[in-house]
Amino acid sequence: MDALPPNLADRAETEMRALILGGALKPGERIFEAATAKRMGISRAPLREALRRLEAQGLVTAVPGQGVFVRAYTPEDVWQVAELRRCLQQFAVSALVALPDVALPDLAERLAALEAQYARAFENRSPGALIEANLAFHVGLVRLAGNARLAAAFEPLAAELRLIHSLSQSEQDPAFLNPRTYSPLIGRIVARDGAGAEAEIARLIRGFASKAAIAAGESNGGSSSPRRKASSERS
Repeated sequence: MDALPPNLADRAETEMRALILGGALKPGERIFEAATAKRMGISRAPLREALRRLEAQGLVTAVPGQGVFVRAYTPEDVWQVAELRRCLQQFAVSALVALPDVALPDLAERLAALEAQYARAFENRSPGALIEANLAFHVGLVRLAGNARLAAAFEPLAAELRLIHSLSQSEQDPAFLNPRTYSPLIGRIVARDGAGAEAEIARLIRGFASKAAIAAGESNGGSSSPRRKASSERS
């Protein structure tokens, strides 16, 4: 079988991701291949390849015999992801705080670069760009801890966070209005304030999960699951 033109699959992937993260396609909504391919002006083959990639990224779910759907999350799902994320990222910041003194200047420079990358996303102001910049900061933070297994454990979680962020992201969300959202966290890490850094990352995650759980409840006709909220607040 001839290989698919990479530009068609790439374009379809980019367009579908923008539709999902921008909210044009809602969680749980079915993606009709024939209609979508026609609207994009491509055949179904590159669209299917794009959907396979998006499934690997956690953005869609293929249900045998039914079709492909935008992945849906319940409030319970959101809080479970938040709890796991808190454990992994608190471990990461504790490792960063414990780095030897000789590594501190380089660490401070790398953290500043991650924050600057996030700040630059405000020039675009598109939902997708802000979500990707937000994830890039957190993935980068985990990688800086220097633990390959920790980074590998966080990678699939980042794929889920990409879609969960799209549930609650809006231009009125304070986390997306402040280009210096991460300055307090960075300051505590560089100052070797382990307890403060762990508390700050927990606060950021709790704020994210609170909004996303409410949005997930609204999209599923349910509640925001306060029991999970209380559990996630432990640090």
